[in-house]
Amino acid sequence: MSKSENIRILAETAFDSKNFEQAYQYYSKLLEEDLSDSTLWIRKGLSAGWCSTPKSPKIDEMIVLIKKAVEEGAKDSKENLANQMLDVCDEFLSKLIKTIDEEVTVEFDRKPMATGEDIFIHQTAKLPIQLKYGNQYAPVFIKIRDAIQYACSLNFSANNYKRGVQIIDKYLQHSANNLNYFKSHKDAGDRQIQTEKIRSEIIGKLKEIEPNFVNTDIPQKSSGCFIATATLGTEYHPYIDTFRNFRDERLLNHHFGKVFVKYYYVHSPSVASVIEKSNFLRKLSLFLFISPVHKLILLLQKKRTNKSL
Repeated sequence: MSKSENIRILAETAFDSKNFEQAYQYYSKLLEEDLSDSTLWIRKGLSAGWCSTPKSPKIDEMIVLIKKAVEEGAKDSKENLANQMLDVCDEFLSKLIKTIDEEVTVEFDRKPMATGEDIFIHQTAKLPIQLKYGNQYAPVFIKIRDAIQYACSLNFSANNYKRGVQIIDKYLQHSANNLNYFKSHKDAGDRQIQTEKIRSEIIGKLKEIEPNFVNTDIPQKSSGCFIATATLGTEYHPYIDTFRNFRDERLLNHHFGKVFVKYYYVHSPSVASVIEKSNFLRKLSLFLFISPVHKLILLLQKKRTNKSL
């Protein structure tokens, strides 16, 4: 038995026993000797995906290697490849969400609770931490999202499309439950828009196969800007982003700001419920409260920017 045959046996044994880091190394050695074997490209790609961690993701590499295998005429069925890639994405996303939650908890637990401090006020200290780590790991999700998109393009099946949407929604729900960090962070760019576009494309293809499929809403949770949302009629108005960013970056970093946020969360929902039922009250709220506060925040931000220059 040749050396390469021995390595192949070791590679397959490692892969089947889910020792993916070792399998990755073995398949790399085999590819150094034979670049024409599409099975090696696939196995190395899947191994890369399975041994990925949030701090060391290899999802991009998985996509590239499997694309190479497909271009070389991979013998594996595209249905099987798509299923395995979606398995990797689902498992890796669970690791990603767990990592974000753990790092938020670790940093929050380092913050001592002041004597006599209200538990609610203390809990608000977790909000900017959620935003910080959510945004830090958001690029990792984008890699997962791209892998989902490619997997769905490999095999046009309703099951794969549904799985793809479920995995994307699992992440978007986590974001929505944690200050909507994927969308609302100041460095977010258009990543939410691009993700929603990909999600819509997948659902569109799914409806071609299952016309009766009922589309689910994009996961979301109230931003907490109750009066502003009731006045403006939507939480997607640009004013809401301004208020949310001011809350996260300024108010929640100061004691009196935290007290105000607590008071607002307790009393504003009842006020908002009255405002949203009346066009007159919505216009009055916009003129007397929302617009002036928005202008004041912009003025404060401008002064702060000038000081830093």
